Amino acid sequence: HFGQTLSSWSSLDGLCRGVADKITNSLGLTSATILFADGTEYGHSGVAGVLPTIPVHMLNQTSDRIIVVDELLEGSLKTACTEAQIGVVIVLPCREQRGWLLLGEKLSGRLFFSQELTLIEAACGQLAMAIDNLLLVQSKLVLEREMQHREKLAAIGQLAATVAHEIRNPITGAKCLLQQVGEELNGNAQGKEYIHLALEDLDRVEQSVSQPLSFARKEDFQFTEQDVTDLVR
Repeated sequence: HFGQTLSSWSSLDGLCRGVADKITNSLGLTSATILFADGTEYGHSGVAGVLPTIPVHMLNQTSDRIIVVDELLEGSLKTACTEAQIGVVIVLPCREQRGWLLLGEKLSGRLFFSQELTLIEAACGQLAMAIDNLLLVQSKLVLEREMQHREKLAAIGQLAATVAHEIRNPITGAKCLLQQVGEELNGNAQGKEYIHLALEDLDRVEQSVSQPLSFARKEDFQFTEQDVTDLVR
């Protein structure tokens, strides 16, 4: 059943919450929480109604794979776990980032058996593999979406260059015709002023459509040694 739980989720949130629910109900715990080194937490709040958790920096200070709170020496970690009603902490051996499974106390008030801790530690190994696989799939999806977005941008750039080229040709023709009309107006000052304004507007349009052409054009650079002093001057 635990293997089916691991394989039935396609999201990290669903996987962690599903495992926390399964462990909480199977062992009769007050709660179960999966905590990652970045502070992200998922879990089953159980009878407490809130997710019990402790500061990550406290967990990073210990190298123990399994922490049984009742067996800890008095200190900040034991105090924090006791206040959060956490009975056991087990390391999740994830490759991507460190994580921990925080198990609440048993509803029966009994202690955890060594056989239970061994089984839970083995389950944490399977869970860590499932988490790593999910993170790998998610990162692959993100990369694929980025590549698709880049392909779209490249297509848009090519389209923009094509449209700009198609617009530029009639602009050049219109400018030639306006210049010819301007030469034929002779003494018509107002007409020449209109021609001048029209040519200025066409120049602005031509500059605008030339920008995507320049951006899309493949450039070949020639590198040579330069005098930095001359450059600064």
